[in-house]
Amino acid sequence: MGMRYFAASVSADVLASVQADPEPFRVSELVYGGLDLDKNWAVADVLITAQPLGSSPLLFGSSSLGDDLWYGPASVHSPDEVRALVDSFVGVDEAELRRRFDPAALDAEGVYPMCWRNEPADMLEDISVGAALQLMELFRSAAAAGNFVVSLLE
Repeated sequence: MGMRYFAASVSADVLASVQADPEPFRVSELVYGGLDLDKNWAVADVLITAQPLGSSPLLFGSSSLGDDLWYGPASVHSPDEVRALVDSFVGVDEAELRRRFDPAALDAEGVYPMCWRNEPADMLEDISVGAALQLMELFRSAAAAGNFVVSLLE
């Protein structure tokens, strides 16, 4: 199984509806309809931010939604937080993400899913960079729409 990361761009109206009744099924369905990074959430964070895992606000917003579902409650990035994160993506393109991909460094840092020595590096690079690009696109789309980003680690 392992830890999987889900995130979705959510309008203010939809978020308000779920906040009014944050039943776990409603919260999880909200994010399951969006992006599924599977186990590649940690490496996407490290590649995009070029910071140690957990030191950036990329994966989890400043507020929560509902009860503890798996590894805590769902997380909510406000539209302002989303825009600020998108602004931080300037200069981060596919070539830069590939330049940042370093299996030995990821292994030394203990970046989940800790497969950096066991799988072919070119395959891991393609999967990792792809996950980072997908996460950046989700935030860009949410920013363009003025939406929130809701995420969940399960």
